[in-house]
Amino acid sequence: MKKKILVVDDEKSIRELVVLMLRKAGYEVYEAKDGREALESLYEVSPDMVILDALMPRMSGFEACGEIRKNPMFKNVLIFMLTVKSAKQDQLEGYNCGADEYMVKTPDIREVVARVKLVFERTGPK
Repeated sequence: MKKKILVVDDEKSIRELVVLMLRKAGYEVYEAKDGREALESLYEVSPDMVILDALMPRMSGFEACGEIRKNPMFKNVLIFMLTVKSAKQDQLEGYNCGADEYMVKTPDIREVVARVKLVFERTGPK
């Protein structure tokens, strides 16, 4: 069965590129444009992983990450922060809110796909 990923980014072009590459890699992929929409989508999609941008309107990725981690229903959902926020403090904030992986956005989306695969392999079957 295909792994399901919810990609959350307010920048449509980036979101669409990540979605396209993940679909090409064989994942079942869904989209949300901000943290609030992501939280609503969790119930419908039941993803294996959520990829969150940190900087979004209405609810940041850090806030959404914390909300996901508070809900026992989503305890097995992997959280992958993908953002332009590159400072060490930002990375620590990502891990402190419950992210399983933190990656600074790169122009080479293949690296994102490779890291997603590694996170799934590292965490084993869910």
